[in-house]
Amino acid sequence: MLFAAGALTGDNMEIIKASIKEYYRLIVGITIIISLLYYVIRNRIKLNSRLLKKSR
Repeated sequence: MLFAAGALTGDNMEIIKASIKEYYRLIVGITIIISLLYYVIRNRIKLNSRLLKKSR
């Protein structure tokens, strides 16, 4: 895929590689943030449900 993109754009292969690397970092960062949010929200829901059960 990189070679096809490089052939279409000429000698800008380094620019394409840098762009893909940057998007990869962005996707990894977003995935980590979403995973952390999921973990925190899930644990808060569990904690709140336990507190509600104890108060009954």
